[in-house]
Amino acid sequence: MKYLLSLLIATLLVIASCKKDHDDGIPAGEDYGCIDQMFIKTKDHTINSADVPTVDKLFSANRIDNSKFRYYQYKRDSVAIGPPYTIVDRKLIWVEQFDRDRRVFNGDQIFQFYNDTFNSVGWHTIGYNWVNVSNLDTIPRMSLARVRRLFRHDLEKYFPTDSNAQRIDYSDTCFIAEFGFYKQLADKYYTAKFYKAWRVFKKNSVNDRPAGYYDDETGRQLSFYLF
Repeated sequence: MKYLLSLLIATLLVIASCKKDHDDGIPAGEDYGCIDQMFIKTKDHTINSADVPTVDKLFSANRIDNSKFRYYQYKRDSVAIGPPYTIVDRKLIWVEQFDRDRRVFNGDQIFQFYNDTFNSVGWHTIGYNWVNVSNLDTIPRMSLARVRRLFRHDLEKYFPTDSNAQRIDYSDTCFIAEFGFYKQLADKYYTAKFYKAWRVFKKNSVNDRPAGYYDDETGRQLSFYLF
């Protein structure tokens, strides 16, 4: 009887332990299917190469450090400002922030220039959205197989069936993963918290969607964009 009681207690402890491991919703294990790692460098700009010197000159002339910016959109037009209303030449630059050639997810910024002078108004203030991840290293903790397991789990959760209500088998679907840093707003005062993180999406998907972002330390889902 004493032996049976001890066995029962041990069994309950094992069950409780297993339940605790999965209560956080993070799947265990690895998936050794297809996944490729993507590498993007800070100066891999996606704007027209002929516009890069113009944008570089704007930052330099306005004494703005652009060493960690990757330009991904550039627009030039004319707008009326005032009163009194005058027409000015406006240049807009959208940038992603990088640190040690690792992208800071959610760290985008927009810079606005009137007649080649930085327009420091409201949220356009220099440094308003700049990031500092110097306390985090650039060495991934999770393996690509672990990252694939996390993303496949979420795909099966959010997109279990196709348009014909047939269950989707993701075992042969190839994924793309990018390692970087993730900016997350921690409270209503817009305090930012930063993580080493992975961005994952299906290879050849439209606009890299759906995409999942995962904490490199714990595997916790930081966000998931369906469309």
